Amino acid sequence: MKTETKIGIVGILSIAILVWGINFLKGKNLFDKYNTYYAKYSNIGGLLPTSYVFVNGMKVGKVTKITSMDKELKNFLVSFDIPASINIPTNSVAEVYSSDILGSKAMRILMGDATTYLSENDTLKSSTGESMLSEIENILNP
Repeated sequence: MKTETKIGIVGILSIAILVWGINFLKGKNLFDKYNTYYAKYSNIGGLLPTSYVFVNGMKVGKVTKITSMDKELKNFLVSFDIPASINIPTNSVAEVYSSDILGSKAMRILMGDATTYLSENDTLKSSTGESMLSEIENILNP
């Protein structure tokens, strides 16, 4: 083999490993198929594009993008990715909630009981949960 061919092969392998490594650090697997879903909120309460999505306490996905639907910043569209192997019933709810006592926000999918499932790029019903501090306040007040 010529030296140029060896350098080309090493260069291509290096770029492939770099792309795989960056996606690995982001928490994405290049070989898994993800479906993108959407939820509309009037108040995202501090949710970030890197926040996790949970189903029954298990981390299953990640918020990928948050965009404003109008110029007054009254409505937001949150897109998130979940593995295609997870079926989400059509009457499920995407809830933004406080995931820890420090106030970090995450999203959880409250699974419904419908027999039909959402397809890719569908929009879920949305809700906003109370913060953990307000829940503790409600318990301590009485």
